Parts: sequence; C-alpha cells; structure tokens
Amino acid sequence: PNPFAERPSTARQLAQQKATLDNAMDELDKMANCPEGLDSFVWQRMCQYRRTKIESENMVKQKALMLAEMQAFLQKRQDEDEGFRNDIEDLSQQLNKLKEDQLRFSLNLEVQLLLKQGQ
Repeated sequence: PNPFAERPSTARQLAQQKATLDNAMDELDKMANCPEGLDSFVWQRMCQYRRTKIESENMVKQKALMLAEMQAFLQKRQDEDEGFRNDIEDLSQQLNKLKEDQLRFSLNLEVQLLLKQGQ
C-alpha cells in the first residue's frame, strides 16, 4: 500500500477544521444560548467578538507551528554549516602539514657519503 495515496493536503485539513469550527460556533451563536435579559444586538456583538478571538488564536497557533518548523529548519542548516566549517578547518590543517612536510623534505636532504678507512 502507498502511504502517500490517501493523505489529505494541509490546505484541505485546514479547510475541514475551519468548517467544523464554524459549525460549532454557529451552534453556540444561536439565540437559544443567549443568557436571559441580554439584548440580541449585545449577544450578536459578543458572538462576533468570540469568533474574532478564536480566529486570532487559531492564527497564532498556525504561525507558532510555522515558526517552529522554520526554527527546526534553521537549526538543521546551522548544524550542517558547523559540520562543514569543522571539515574545512581539518582540511586546512592537513594542507598546512603537508606543505610543511614538503618544504622540510625539499630543504633538508640527507646525503650519504662513503669514506674509506684511513683517509
């Protein structure tokens, strides 16, 4: 079975969540839920404020999730960057050592001289 076949998209999931929330809010906004003695225009204003508050909270939640995802991505890239910096530092040290060895071997030549005894 394909694990990616029946996955709803993020946009579709958000639309379904919004539709569910709107249905629940419509149910709460009915005049049957209005406290006794409260004018209808005040009830409607309170319902509108509640909707605005909930929409703002959902937006904050979505933005927080997006921020967390971005921070995770940034941390991953920073870790990769640090790894590459360490690799570059190691390679630079190896290169410097090889240059020093090359210079030492080119300047400090050992020459063997054969001398006869008694001379």
